[in-house]
Amino acid sequence: MPNAALLHHTATQFEKAVIEISPGVWTAVGYAASTQHMIEGAESVTIIDTSESTAAAENVLAEFRRITDKPVGRIIYTHSHRDHISGASVFSAGRDIP
Repeated sequence: MPNAALLHHTATQFEKAVIEISPGVWTAVGYAASTQHMIEGAESVTIIDTSESTAAAENVLAEFRRITDKPVGRIIYTHSHRDHISGASVFSAGRDIP
């Protein structure tokens, strides 16, 4: 039987949420194995890491779109592990984004 304290920790620490961590800067937690971030600029947004799958990326993008409809102007990868890069096609929407 799982430890009740660990189950509670998991439920509260990985609850799906988009959190504004600074004015114009949001982080998405609980949607994927890694976190995704959005920085809102004057005319576009920057996405930092894109998740491990297109399904997770679609969920995160839908939540980010509740905040702004500005286009994605750039994508930054913190590193090349699969859980940080695999949702890029969702955020780029078929466009050539640097």
